[in-house]
Amino acid sequence: MDEEVIGAMPIQILEDSAKMVYDEHLPFVLFVSVNNGSHLPTMSRIAKEMALRGFARVSVASNDEARPKVREAGLDFVSAGPTPDVSYEETIVFNPRASPFKVLSALQSFWGKFNGVIFEALEERWSSSLMNANLNNGGKDAGGPPDFLVCNSLTTACHDLAELFQLPYATITAHPIGILGLASSFDVHMAHYLPMEFTVFSRSIKTMGWFERVVSPLGKQLLQLPFRSDLLLLGERNALRARHGLPPVSKWLAATRTKAIPSGKALTIIGQSWALDYPAPLPPFMQMVGPIVEEAGTGSDSPSTLEPKLRAWLDQALEASATVVYCSFSTAVVLDSADAERVVKVASRLPASFRLLWSLRDHEAALDGLGPLPANLRLEEHIAQAEVLAHPAVGVFWSHMGTGGTYESVLAGVPLLAMPFYADQSANARHAVDRGVALEVDPRDFGASDAVRKLVELTGDPSFSARARKLGRLVRHEGGARRAVDLLHTAIEEGSEHLVPELYRLPRMQHHGLDIWVTWIAFALMGTVILLRLRRCKQIERDV
Repeated sequence: MDEEVIGAMPIQILEDSAKMVYDEHLPFVLFVSVNNGSHLPTMSRIAKEMALRGFARVSVASNDEARPKVREAGLDFVSAGPTPDVSYEETIVFNPRASPFKVLSALQSFWGKFNGVIFEALEERWSSSLMNANLNNGGKDAGGPPDFLVCNSLTTACHDLAELFQLPYATITAHPIGILGLASSFDVHMAHYLPMEFTVFSRSIKTMGWFERVVSPLGKQLLQLPFRSDLLLLGERNALRARHGLPPVSKWLAATRTKAIPSGKALTIIGQSWALDYPAPLPPFMQMVGPIVEEAGTGSDSPSTLEPKLRAWLDQALEASATVVYCSFSTAVVLDSADAERVVKVASRLPASFRLLWSLRDHEAALDGLGPLPANLRLEEHIAQAEVLAHPAVGVFWSHMGTGGTYESVLAGVPLLAMPFYADQSANARHAVDRGVALEVDPRDFGASDAVRKLVELTGDPSFSARARKLGRLVRHEGGARRAVDLLHTAIEEGSEHLVPELYRLPRMQHHGLDIWVTWIAFALMGTVILLRLRRCKQIERDV
């Protein structure tokens, strides 16, 4: 089947030699995601689960570089334009030493480029298809808009396309509630008892005092400004929307209203768990489904995808009763030579019973000039992470605390040495430390001695791994991709407006109860005036 043909043609997917053919009359569902980090793999897992259910025709749209990943998952790929070039300045967003202002500027340019390419590619395809359909007396064109969109939360192009073409949609996110609240119009993070995350003023929920609870709501309002300002994150998006006749939005994840979703409160599926994130009240249209990640032996990592030499190395470590520290900071994080040198120094200072497995892309260039490496350090460019974490020789995951890797670690019962760099990683690290499954080091100035001490503590104290195993049991049965598809199935067939409380349909003043407060204040003022006048009348009577 031509991977560029979508819409009217059925999709065929091979799974365990079983051929599943989808009726062309089934609804066509298109998953749209940027090809960055764990965003596309998360969307692909849900798309594959939906395709296996057989109630919809499923395709995944992303930048062209994602084609092999999507096809490898057995899914139909839709080109959403070339992968944009990212300048050196734009990579500053992934540098631990970048100033917040440089990060915000880089974010606008970085995400603006990705979303701009996706929007223009799909808009041109769908508009041409609709024009052809009109010329063919209303017949449906194969490359036209889908019946339902599933949008990655960072792929704002998908939300804008849903509004432009008036399509029903749902949103998938794996962000912690704190960052989701900052970027959206839902304010689910505003409760005074929830800490103000993603800043140097962040506090653990366990150590919040009176002062933190007082300033928390105001601080969160101030933190929302970058997500609401045209000068920061919204400038390029609103410029694109204006070119296509769409009104400006005031938040990164703004309410996108379509005919199917007049409230703008579409189903939002959150790939997080209350076992790790701080529990908070969510409206019904926001559903927590647990982590949407692979677990060794349950998905694409089964049978073994570990390179034989690496598996042998891990097996030898287990036989020698050695503890393997698995280290990975994702392919997006920019490490300079000083950072790389410190990781190597940690390996050289580990006790003799420790080995360090470092997943590092282009490691020859990264480690150039550092001289001979310690014998206990092994470098790999591509690793089946879930399977490595599940190996009994692995005792600690030294991680940047991306959501996917964090949950893969706890599902394997492996504690973490957290070294968060940017975005939601700091929140994931704080939550993991609070849950007793991690210790943290600062990526900007961590010392080798401190990192070694914490690695030894994580492996020497069995309570860390015990808590990690418990956390893994809690999240394992929450559903993940299966639960997400259940919710999407209902939204596709019946819509999601029934999940929106009446509160979210009220005007802003009524939504916040300001009319009630104004009424009570008016009554209080009237009562006060009446009492003062009665008192004045009695005073006059006494004087007479």
